Amino acid sequence: LVVVVAVVAGLTLLPAVIASLGDRIDSPRWLTRLIDRPQREAGMWHRWATHVMDRPVRYAVVGLLILGALAWPTLGLEKGTIGVGQLSAEFQSRQGYEILTEEFSAGMLAPVEVVVRHEGGVGDPDIVAGVDRLTRAIAADPRFESAMSMTTLAPELDLDDYQQLYVDDFEAVPAELSGPLANFVNLDGDADTTVIMGHLAIDPSSPEAWDTVAAVRSDIIPTVDELDPAEVLVGGTSAIEADASRALYGRFPIVVGIILAATFLMLMILFRSILIPLKAVILNLLSVLAAYGLLVIVFQDGLGEGVLDFSSTGTVNWVTPVLLFAILFGLSMDYEVFLMSRIRELHDRGYPNEQAVALGLERTAKVITGAAAIMVVVFGAFVLSSILLMKELGFALAAAVLIDATIVRVILVPATMRLLGERAWWLPGWLDRILPRVVLEREAPEVNPEPERPLVPVG
Repeated sequence: LVVVVAVVAGLTLLPAVIASLGDRIDSPRWLTRLIDRPQREAGMWHRWATHVMDRPVRYAVVGLLILGALAWPTLGLEKGTIGVGQLSAEFQSRQGYEILTEEFSAGMLAPVEVVVRHEGGVGDPDIVAGVDRLTRAIAADPRFESAMSMTTLAPELDLDDYQQLYVDDFEAVPAELSGPLANFVNLDGDADTTVIMGHLAIDPSSPEAWDTVAAVRSDIIPTVDELDPAEVLVGGTSAIEADASRALYGRFPIVVGIILAATFLMLMILFRSILIPLKAVILNLLSVLAAYGLLVIVFQDGLGEGVLDFSSTGTVNWVTPVLLFAILFGLSMDYEVFLMSRIRELHDRGYPNEQAVALGLERTAKVITGAAAIMVVVFGAFVLSSILLMKELGFALAAAVLIDATIVRVILVPATMRLLGERAWWLPGWLDRILPRVVLEREAPEVNPEPERPLVPVG
């Protein structure tokens, strides 16, 4: 929605504002003269692009090695919700949570909840036996500290005692047990649902807790035959986080594939080439992976704890990689289109490939560098936040924009375009005929500052 509004405003409101301002848009004049120096055909960026294209293999290898080294830690990325670890230490909520976890345990605050529902009522002796067996199995797992259910109310009672008390819709339950029992059975309803509370011995927001939830579902519950007639579900904070992460990342590769394919197709239509879109997709993907790698190094491994003022939890927030991909791939492709559009225009006018690349970089580098500098400052300001998620997003976005505007646009694009040569603009004839044609920019008509004077006959 933000992009749509920005495009609409850029096509309607912005031209009207510029037209209304007229020449006043260049005020103050001294600043305009300072920043609007005459554009030279062989300026600094032109010379740099020529320098890179004179040594394309060397610069391509160096650039790819840098991106590869930054992206490598992505293989060890661990996702977690971090929970209260999102907050800095001065928040009272975090201080209180840490006191509770020290004096009790984190598992007591966010238990794994196993819900058992049976239409005939959970007071059925077989269901009671199944609940007792499942409770003991969970408590015996080393990843749990303890487990509580309707069969752990009083240590002096055994399974036979509970079965006798709960038969006939719990009518035999003594008054002193009714209160505690109401925490585990819906006595005010149909008494058809009970819950088992498993208290984890590990951080409920950790990847290990998510694996534990999966183990309860797949390894522990199926072994309790007595609960076959009942519906058994696993909930709680850890289960919700695990399911949400699984739902998000289960289709994430498909979404990435669709985005890459759609981007490739649009760039192929725009630039009438196969290799240029392929190059763009690969380089932009490497930029995103490099940002992921830096995220792992700085936040997951804790390299930036002292500088950025946070405590590493050994994980990256599970929503951060998805948000980063969506934002970074769009930003990177925006720079790619801006630069390559100018290169293609020059190439279409008859400039050789290398000269078109050098002139294209010369004429766009100032805008790309300026836009990147603004975004680095804006995104970088997020690292001052007291919320760890905002620090992660701000740091990764700023780093990725910086990488893309330097290593990718200034080094790898000229180097790869030189290596591809005129082959970069190759498109099979049959494909050229079926693809729609898009005109990037039309030449502005020349403006004659002085109207022509009518001819006056002499004599």
